[in-house]
Amino acid sequence: MLVKFIAYLVEREGKTITEAIKALMHQIKGAYSTLLITRGELYMFRDPYSIRPMVWGKRTDGTIVVASESCALDTLNVTERKEVPAAGIIQVNNSGISIIANGCEQYNGNAGLRHCIFEHIYFSRPDSHHFYENVYEVREAIGARLADLDEGLEVDCAVPVPDSSNFIALGYARRKHIPLSMGLIRNHYIGRTFIKPQQTIRDESVRQKFNLLPNFFAGKKIVLVDDSIVRGTTIKQIVDLIRQAGAAEIHLRIGSPQVAYSCFYGIDTPTREELVANRLSLEQIRVQSGVTSLKHIPLAALRTCVTSPQDYCYACFTGEYPIKKENA
Repeated sequence: MLVKFIAYLVEREGKTITEAIKALMHQIKGAYSTLLITRGELYMFRDPYSIRPMVWGKRTDGTIVVASESCALDTLNVTERKEVPAAGIIQVNNSGISIIANGCEQYNGNAGLRHCIFEHIYFSRPDSHHFYENVYEVREAIGARLADLDEGLEVDCAVPVPDSSNFIALGYARRKHIPLSMGLIRNHYIGRTFIKPQQTIRDESVRQKFNLLPNFFAGKKIVLVDDSIVRGTTIKQIVDLIRQAGAAEIHLRIGSPQVAYSCFYGIDTPTREELVANRLSLEQIRVQSGVTSLKHIPLAALRTCVTSPQDYCYACFTGEYPIKKENA
């Protein structure tokens, strides 16, 4: 759609590509981190809210590299990198690099930034640096805040649901001075289960995706750490596996507040009716999951895990969307 919009303005109205991108920023509302390549030029541009990550840099041979995760630049030996500015346009051609820091004149500096907090919780790799934060450090901080909720709880170890929860569990274990144990092993050839289109496919994928260390859980009291609960079916199957392996207690700790609203900014999350937070109480979710206890990190505690909490979108927890329907 974005390409058609730009092409129409260039071909029918005689605008330059830069002018067309500026018009796009005024008229199309949403999350986009976009790369446009013509025969002679490359354009990078990003929505005014900078909802999704977008980084770029230059290799020593002069090659320009752009990616949605900074870790991709690491593998290509891009030592100097920058984020594409909010509402920014970067033009690259034989004449060099032109940076238009604000392609949307109506955008008022950083006052409107709304980065996706779920990039730090789940989506991004831990070796990425996004929104001026190290992802792994944010996740460790989330784990530490979760541990602060558990004063007096005595368990044998913390076990993450791999891989996105690994550093959250590490932060928890360090704060509680208990071992971090990789009792669950993930099959990396199975993708993200919560975005699978059908429940039967999601159920089958969970069993294919996770396996347990043999003879590990028997008699243990564990803290099971996960990043989020969406529909509630995946975690139930994981807990069932651990129960069958003989765990004495399973205390489930979640590195996000309850997901109660759909995301409309590039993530295929279910309708509100499918979200377990809208169908069951917290206690009912605990019972359905089969865990001894269940706690989510409070939103106020999550906000302390990033340097500039006012610059993030929390709509999937609060329903307060940065892009209003009347402007869509």
